[in-house]
Amino acid sequence: MRDFVLYHLPAIGFAAIILVVSSISNPPKPSIEIPNFDKIAHFVEYFLFSILVFRSLQRLFLSSPKRISLLFGLLFVSLFAGIDEYRQQFVPGRFCDGWDYLTDISSALCASLLFFSVRRVKRVKNS
Repeated sequence: MRDFVLYHLPAIGFAAIILVVSSISNPPKPSIEIPNFDKIAHFVEYFLFSILVFRSLQRLFLSSPKRISLLFGLLFVSLFAGIDEYRQQFVPGRFCDGWDYLTDISSALCASLLFFSVRRVKRVKNS
């Protein structure tokens, strides 16, 4: 139960938050004009989500190479982002945007590089 709360529940909770926020019709825009704010928000949102998914899957696949959890994490985040973008076309005031999807995937790739690099540095320090 402790592993579920520490490793899996944060990823599940963040996924639920993404789905709730993307279900809001005509979401409010920031009062300050920030160029490409939508893409920045998508990048940060999916970067954090990816890190949580990688942590969760790494804990599930303890006996497997870390690359396996990263690969499955990238696949899962890609599918989740695609389904979420597709689903948004049915929400009034929202639409499916391929650039948002590419931003989500790009942030997942950046998160995987960071996650993999941090793990490698920790392993080298412990050696």
